[in-house]
Amino acid sequence: MLAPAIEGADPNRSDRISANGYEWMSMGMKMGFMSGGRLRGRALLGVSTVALFAVPALAQQNAGTAETGQRPTIAVEESTNPPTAAYESTDVVATGRSVIGQEAVQSRQTGNGDAMELLKILPHVQFSRSQYSTDATDIQDIRPSDISISGGRYYDNYFAIDGVGANSRLDVVDTSGALNPADAYEVAGNHAQSIWVDPSLIGSIVVEDSNISAEYGGFTGGVVDVQTKKPEARWGATVTGNYTSDGMVNFKVSKADRAAYGADLAPKVDFEKYRFGTTLNMPLADRTRVLLAANRSQSKVVYYKTAAYGGTSSPRTSTSDNFMLKAEQDLADDLLLTGQLTYSPYRSEFSSNNRIDDLSRTHGGGLSGYLNLARKGQRDDWSVKLSHTYSDTDREWAPIHYSWSSRSQRGSFCSSTNCSEGGFGDINQQQTDTAIKADWTHRFDSAGTLRLGTEYTRVEAKKERPEDNYAYSRGVVGANIVCNTSLVCIAGDTVLTQYSVYKAYKADVGLNSFNGWSEYNLSWNRFDLRAGLRYDYESFLGNHDISPRLSVATALPWGTTLTLGANRYYSRGFLGYALREKYPDSYTYQREATVSGGRQVYNDDWQLSSYSKTTRYSHSNLDTPYSNEWTAALSAPLPWGSVRVKGILRNNKDEITRKLTADSYSYVNPVTGRTNTYRNYTVSNDGESRYRGVSVEWNGTWRNHSLALNGAWSKTKSNSESYYDPADALEAEGDMVVFEGQLVSEADILARNRRLDFSTPWNVNAALTSTWWEDRITTVLHGRWKADFERIQASGRRTTISGVSYDIWEQRQFDGWLDLGLNVQAKLVETGLGGLTAEARITNLLDALPNTATSASNPYQMGRSIWMGLTYTY
Repeated sequence: MLAPAIEGADPNRSDRISANGYEWMSMGMKMGFMSGGRLRGRALLGVSTVALFAVPALAQQNAGTAETGQRPTIAVEESTNPPTAAYESTDVVATGRSVIGQEAVQSRQTGNGDAMELLKILPHVQFSRSQYSTDATDIQDIRPSDISISGGRYYDNYFAIDGVGANSRLDVVDTSGALNPADAYEVAGNHAQSIWVDPSLIGSIVVEDSNISAEYGGFTGGVVDVQTKKPEARWGATVTGNYTSDGMVNFKVSKADRAAYGADLAPKVDFEKYRFGTTLNMPLADRTRVLLAANRSQSKVVYYKTAAYGGTSSPRTSTSDNFMLKAEQDLADDLLLTGQLTYSPYRSEFSSNNRIDDLSRTHGGGLSGYLNLARKGQRDDWSVKLSHTYSDTDREWAPIHYSWSSRSQRGSFCSSTNCSEGGFGDINQQQTDTAIKADWTHRFDSAGTLRLGTEYTRVEAKKERPEDNYAYSRGVVGANIVCNTSLVCIAGDTVLTQYSVYKAYKADVGLNSFNGWSEYNLSWNRFDLRAGLRYDYESFLGNHDISPRLSVATALPWGTTLTLGANRYYSRGFLGYALREKYPDSYTYQREATVSGGRQVYNDDWQLSSYSKTTRYSHSNLDTPYSNEWTAALSAPLPWGSVRVKGILRNNKDEITRKLTADSYSYVNPVTGRTNTYRNYTVSNDGESRYRGVSVEWNGTWRNHSLALNGAWSKTKSNSESYYDPADALEAEGDMVVFEGQLVSEADILARNRRLDFSTPWNVNAALTSTWWEDRITTVLHGRWKADFERIQASGRRTTISGVSYDIWEQRQFDGWLDLGLNVQAKLVETGLGGLTAEARITNLLDALPNTATSASNPYQMGRSIWMGLTYTY
């Protein structure tokens, strides 16, 4: 809608601004100052805020008006060209493919630099219910979000950067301490993506949720292939900075939590986050182009020790860096050599709130590089790529843990019964992937296109504890303690009389992976056909897997196209079990005092007091998990855009789970001489899941706006949570529970249930991108509505029927919410020396309750939040 010109305006002036755009910006700025800023980051925050407010003022400056004394003119007019769509999905054969272009990436990205959040616009992509958690550890974590595609688990997607796989083969689920930074045996740096990049380095993101080409394998979820920016044939540079803090977040407390926890609530989390980076394009010669880039994201969160440990503050940081060097050399007009090196280390600090001197640092990310030689001809295209990826998920921690009695002088630093100090030692964990791949495309005159490809990958995983680590405990306190040793013994005060040793070990596991694929595309009469076949072999499981892929599209009246697809996808090998098989056994030693003249004399005469073998995992003759998929899509043109209705049906079989019971094996205990047993769990193919999804999508443009709008219904069921859980049917076999006053089988209830996380049944997504004032201002209004849903689960209560006690299960309501966000980018200055853009990125614009989990120690939920930033472009 056009606003009237200001009185006294010069009709010949070209300065224009959108009234609606300015109104949105003003509202965004007001939201940004809900509780003040920080000293650090205030300069960036203040400059960018003033800059956004100053856009209209800059437009008013005109030498002519200064001479005549006339008031400046602000006329309102839309831009003439529509902006790039939030995503493109127009291929009638590859109906599951969506492409998010570079312009959409830069305008739609959120302030936190999580590229996966760009996928919220896609109907068959689900995010965790805990994504907006205000827990301090979640706010500190700045790694990409976990996602589920078409019902697959978040670790069953295939991630790639420029076609190079970036997938962890290690343990990434929160089971058995795998993601707990305080665990003595495991590291917390693992992530489903072994390598990731900042959105500022992304040229496009290709997402495949169904009807996926035979080119891709190693998944039962979906494919996310991130294409980094290409070096440009002109000199250019960018510098960018973004900032947020707890002062720019409105923390909310629900009425129920306020009633439950009272007025004296726990303190809110205290944090700051930064993002800054730079890129440099260098055309070194006519045929040589180079791109250099460096980015850093950092979070700083203040933790507090418990009252027993003094309640002191304990700030911790997480840092994610991206350094990229990419070069292109035109060896000939049709021959291109590309080389890329990406270094993306991640570091995160942790300290327990009930321990001192225990700062640990976990690592993530790593190094990835490739060389690619590609030729494009009139009939034939081919490429050969050599790549290497190194992922580092090490842990650095103090080598010894002490548990002192608080009655001693040595343990007087806390008021608990026992006071903890130190850590549980370093653990090194790495994964390397070295691959060579080749593909060839031939275009026949009138008989379609043939594509062939093959790839060999060597995967090596290593986990080691480089030295023995110790945990001392069982303190004795007394003035009569005499030490004939300096080891955890303080004369006249205290001595520790027991220790457990975490033995040094080194576990190495490797596998060879080979695949070959072919695909034929043909257009004939009213039909478009894509038929593919893929072969996969991995030495770890030793299976030969063949995946047929078929997609057929036919033209119907009125420009409508019907596409049917039938496909099979195989997953990839998981190495976590194999590494755990090699964990060393457990040893505990004790010592006793020698009493002499009323004195307790302690020496180094430690005696083995207990010994146990660790739980083992074994597997043999396992099949590769797979997914059978059937899909149908109907595409049609509409005024100002196009519409597509799509249905996906998937049945996943042979998923990896753990057997419910373990086999017991005997061994002679060297301490007691008695025969003991240890457990050996068997890994099985008892897991299965299924996905049903239907979506309606509309993409279109009108004047200076582009709109992507879609909605989806889906239902995901699975009989296990992860590869460390037993199948539900086995776990619940024979168990009866009370539901709605009736005795029913627990297995029957579990079969009716949907998956709890990554499984919202109804969602509606929208992204409205608008350009104003001759493209000087870009606004993106994006939202996702998630519906309420119900799930049957244990209530924590029990009842007695006929003298037998049973668990009570009940229907629980999980509330939905509307997640609405707003991005504003305003070009302040554009000269021959470059341009300056101010930006604000607002999350949860409506300040709604996201319905995340709360507790007495953290009753808060994430309300409206804002990032502010500036970008200079040359």
